[in-house]
This record gives sequence, C-alpha cells and structure tokens, in this order.
Amino acid sequence: MSRKQSVLTSATLILLFFCSCGKIDLADKSDNQTRILPTEIGVVSYAPVTSVTTTPTSVSTQLYIVSLGCEVYLESSWGNGIKQLGYNLRVEGNPGPFFSPAFNEHGDVFVADRFNHRVLIFSRNGDVTDVPVQSSHSWIGKADDLGQRWSNLAASEDRLFLRFSEWDNGRVIDKLGIFKLSSDKWKSISLEPYYPYHSILAYSITADNLGGVYVRLDPGIVYFDADYRAELSFDGLEADETLTRGWDGNMYTYSYLRDHLVNWGPNSTRLSRESFVSPLFAIDQVLLPVWQTVSWELEAQNQFLGTNTEGELYFVISNKREMSHWLILKSKDGKQTFLGEIPHHLLSTFSTFSVAPNGSVYGVTYSPDDMLVAPRIIRCEFD
Repeated sequence: MSRKQSVLTSATLILLFFCSCGKIDLADKSDNQTRILPTEIGVVSYAPVTSVTTTPTSVSTQLYIVSLGCEVYLESSWGNGIKQLGYNLRVEGNPGPFFSPAFNEHGDVFVADRFNHRVLIFSRNGDVTDVPVQSSHSWIGKADDLGQRWSNLAASEDRLFLRFSEWDNGRVIDKLGIFKLSSDKWKSISLEPYYPYHSILAYSITADNLGGVYVRLDPGIVYFDADYRAELSFDGLEADETLTRGWDGNMYTYSYLRDHLVNWGPNSTRLSRESFVSPLFAIDQVLLPVWQTVSWELEAQNQFLGTNTEGELYFVISNKREMSHWLILKSKDGKQTFLGEIPHHLLSTFSTFSVAPNGSVYGVTYSPDDMLVAPRIIRCEFD
C-alpha cells in the first residue's frame, strides 16, 4: 500500500495538541498533497488474551494524516427506478434508506432500499438488478411504512439476510428473510417464537462464512445455520457493542463507549458461549492516537466498520455538528494508524459507511430533511 508522505513541522504538531479549534484540517486542498504526521503520539496496549496467563504487550503506534481518494459511486435520485432510492415523507424520523451498503466475498454491492421494499444489487460486472422483499408496505389505518422497521442487510456468498416486518393476523411480526441469489427465492422465518426478545437495534444482522446468520435480539442472539436451524446461542452483548464479521475471516466485537475491540477468531466456526471466553486478542483504547489529535472527542461518534482481507482495521469517526467524517485505517500489527477526512462536498447531512473486502469504504449520504438534495453513494480509498 503506497501513501504519499510529507512531514509536518514540530511547531505544527504542538499547535495540533493545544489548539482549541473545532477540528483538524491537514489535507492541503489547493494542491491535493497528502500531509503526514509521523510521530509517536501514544502507546496503545494490545492485550492478547488467548489464555489467562498471557502477558499483555505494548505496541508504539504512529499516526499519519493522509488524503483519501474519494469518488461518487452512484449519483442517484428519489424514486423507484432501477438506480433510484426510496424516500417516504409520511414516516417519522429518517425517511431515507438509512443503512450503508453490504457486500459479499466477491465484491458485489447490495443496498437495502427499505421504502421501495427491495434490495438493489450492483454486481462487480456492472449490472444493476433489484430483488423485491415481501415486507408489508404500510401499517393498517396508519400513514406509516413497515420499511422503517427493517434491519441492516448482510450478505455471504450467494445469500442475503434481512430482518423485516409483516402484518400477520392483525399483528406486526418480525421475520428473518434469507434470499439465495442462485435460486432467486426468499426463505422467510418468523421471529415470533423469540418474543418478548425483540431487537431494538437497527444494525442487528451479522452473517458468517458458513451460510448462517446471527440475529441480535434484546438481550439474546439467535443463530440460524445454513439449514435454517435456530439456536439461542448466548446471552448477547452490551448495548454499545457491535458484532462484526471481518473480511479477514474473523469475528469482532467493538464497544464504542469503552473504545475496546476484540477479535474472537475465525467466523468459519459458529460462536458460542465457550468461544466468548478466549478471544485471539483485545485492544483497549484502539483510537487513542486519534483522540489525542482531534479536539472534538466528546462530540464525535466512533464506529468499527470491519477489516479488509488483509486484516487491517477500519473505523469512522463523525462529528455531525461540523459535518466531518474521518476514516481510520490501522495496520494489522498496530504500528501505524492512518487518518483521512472525507471531502465535505461529497456529503450531505446524513451519512453511513461500510467497508468492502478490498478495503474500499462505501457511504450512503443524503439529507433526511430536504428531499431536494439528491442521494448518492460514495466510495473512498486510502491511496
């Protein structure tokens, strides 16, 4: 991975630490040169905990401010055409697609177009198709849309996974939809047997490499294997923790409040209560070098996006007040952290991101309050 470098002066570095400005802006937008900060900003503790006797190790990490290579992947509009996205003014809250794209191992891109009740598929060969979802289009007697109850979309090989809702005998029932691309058919599984367990989280679906899927409820997690057999596998996660499948073949959890990342090992083996005892490694204060550089930690939201196939870690930190979104790439050995800001002109007031197997970061961005602002999907890479 090649990244152009130029060094900031020590005086500039001192200003970065003590300046009271609202954000850092180190990318030179006039000549598009990358500015890099090669300095040991902090020591992050990498604590391998494969056994209780393991001694934690410390890795000195360097933070580099870089320019991202960003482009518009899809310049869209509101509607129900093949490359359009649904927008529903009747619903309360966010009237747009809300979720970031999903990917499979081959690099195909999938977008949950919830208010058109379909999945858009952008194949790696350039074809665009759509798959209708059988969720109910409206509440009975109410000007709302059950699309707002959708979960995130997850993909694995030739399967798509989605939690949606339908009217069933006068009640709204959550269901798990599993779509096989090879057969072009949906399999629908009712989640009613798990009530009062119910997912209050939008991002609640995580696929694995076995053709199975984890459905996060409250407080448990139900696992469905490739043959649709279900098991309430363990008690669940903390409210601020996310369960993420890495493209390096491992499963991760991340606590954004504690800034704590754990690698639980290969996701080719189904997670269980026992596997949540001995992770491969854990990292405390994984974003410490970033928080020591930016000055708006208390106003920022941090999210773990996942990994590329090489095991490099991807995060995003967002400051909605300043409309700033910074992508973070940490090297596999933890010795280097790269920080790059997504250009403001590509973004609207709402943006959400995910990482593809090759390390490209895709984002869906639009304005929930202004239908005149066209939605778009952007793609960014660390050069």
